[in-house]
Amino acid sequence: MLPDDYARVREAADADAYKAGLVAFANRMDFSTISTILVIERLQRPAEVIEVHNTPDAFLGKYSDSAGSKRDPVARRLQQMNCPILWDQSTYADDKVGDLWEEQAPYDYHTGVAMALHLPNGKHFYLGVDRRNPLPSDQIQLTRILADLQLLAVYALEATQRLLPRTEPEAPIYLTRRECEVLHWTLLGKSAWAIAQICGVSENTIHWHVQQAMRKLSCENKLSAALKARDRGLI
Repeated sequence: MLPDDYARVREAADADAYKAGLVAFANRMDFSTISTILVIERLQRPAEVIEVHNTPDAFLGKYSDSAGSKRDPVARRLQQMNCPILWDQSTYADDKVGDLWEEQAPYDYHTGVAMALHLPNGKHFYLGVDRRNPLPSDQIQLTRILADLQLLAVYALEATQRLLPRTEPEAPIYLTRRECEVLHWTLLGKSAWAIAQICGVSENTIHWHVQQAMRKLSCENKLSAALKARDRGLI
């Protein structure tokens, strides 16, 4: 995918533009539907769920059926797995829930890719794309698709947290001067080794500051942390 495809998602001006960017991205990869879900767990209260998708209207009732979700093998695996899940009819047949696949197949949910980002502080982000045609058998082409989708998930998570409404405001985030400095250079594409040379400290020290910033920002990688820090006006 081209950089502009990612930028359209990440830099969307509003929720409608964000959804349009997601759908366009999926369509360019020959997927007809795409969904993103941000789940924020809260103590002694129902989890907050923020969804964006282009699920066909006729399938919406089945899509949101909680009983079906509990039986769905893809949904269940996503709860515990961080690596992408490639699924097709055999995934459901092997799990003895072929009826679920039969229900969704008329709406082009024949095969797809699903993935999850399990973040600190009870946050979980899910991204899935679906289509009628089989996934490519060529391993190089399939690997490229997975890499594109994993990077898309990072940008989509940032856009979701920036654009879509929350029922509760996020708690303020406080970064140290060094954490801000490290994220600033990370955003400019500098490696940990290069940042260590600039700051006059060890590479291990830079890694430690990155980990601290990622924890405070509830991000699972340094690029996501740097992007979030910039959006929050911290760097």
